[in-house]
Amino acid sequence: MAYTKARHAATTHTHDYVGTYVADLGSVVDMKVIADAQLKIGVDPLGGTSLAFWRPTADRFGVDVEVVNDGVDPTFRFMSLDWDGQIRMDCSSSYAMTKLIGLKDRFDIAFGTTPTPTDTAS
Repeated sequence: MAYTKARHAATTHTHDYVGTYVADLGSVVDMKVIADAQLKIGVDPLGGTSLAFWRPTADRFGVDVEVVNDGVDPTFRFMSLDWDGQIRMDCSSSYAMTKLIGLKDRFDIAFGTTPTPTDTAS
């Protein structure tokens, strides 16, 4: 079936994944405690899959979040090369995490978010 036809079919419905996720986040994480702590938070969406979630989260809960990499890149070219010159998502490697480690002096806490639903470490 063509996309346009599927998009307009009576059985096709839209769903606000971002809004639903953000609205429910406060039921599993005490976002008030985070907001009240007034932490300066740096986040790298590591390729962009979580990019759409950060601004609505910051706005809804009043947390100070700066997205440090707003590029969408499924090729992982945003990664620092690992010790052997390869691209890999290895959070135990200081080589692969060079850019993220470099944020330690700019933020109270900085982290990267999983770029895919599955573990991509090789």
